[in-house]
Amino acid sequence: MMCMAPVVWASRNGDIDSPAALIFRMWTPWTRLTAARYAAVYAAQFVVSFSVLTSIAGMVFAMVLFVTEMQVQVDTLVDAVRDLHVDMWYDERDDGRRNARAGRRRGAAYDGLVECVKHHQKLITYFNHFKSYFNLLFIIDIVYVMVMTCLCASSVLMANGFSAFHIKMMSLLIIVVSQFFFYCLIGEQFSMMNKQFGDCVYFKLVKCKDPKLARVGLLIILRTQKPLQLTTMGITKYTASLLTFTVTMRSAYAGFNVLYNSS
Repeated sequence: MMCMAPVVWASRNGDIDSPAALIFRMWTPWTRLTAARYAAVYAAQFVVSFSVLTSIAGMVFAMVLFVTEMQVQVDTLVDAVRDLHVDMWYDERDDGRRNARAGRRRGAAYDGLVECVKHHQKLITYFNHFKSYFNLLFIIDIVYVMVMTCLCASSVLMANGFSAFHIKMMSLLIIVVSQFFFYCLIGEQFSMMNKQFGDCVYFKLVKCKDPKLARVGLLIILRTQKPLQLTTMGITKYTASLLTFTVTMRSAYAGFNVLYNSS
């Protein structure tokens, strides 16, 4: 639409009240639009719109890239655990001497398990780095998300035509909701990673016949089954998940209905 706006404006010989009819209805100090003035307004609006779209597109791209990479790493980790060769190994043979082959096989299984745990810890570190980056740039809490979603949605619906305030509220609404959804989706991916890893360790190690590996498997499960938590207002914590996103949006929608119907 913005690309075709100059063509339409030129075809009408500038006979348009303002650039609002073609792009966005925003304030302009000029009563009559010349080609130079229209070009200036168009360029300013294009920069604003492009910056908003770039931030949203970059966020979506980062989300897809991050989730895809994490899924690849989780699949690699799960396959590595499944490839561990575990069985019942006896430390002593029938003649009372120590079974060296059993010790080597158990040692190989332990070494492979250690590598899997290290891989999992690297993924946890990767998540923590991302969490710090997100908290630094996009400090969004549940109460803030609900209030801003409610206010922005009501402002968009109650605005009279396409105004600069209308466009600002629309872009802010999209950014707030998409950023919060982004983080909740990452938390959901984090929980799925721990669940897949824990299930694989349980069925591969805990249920195996070797008691030592079974105990190690239980210890690994206990230490890895932790959800990704966010701090709200620096006071309380909540789990980042799609359930959290759904509950937050439902609460914001309820507040929006009250605000919109009372106006």
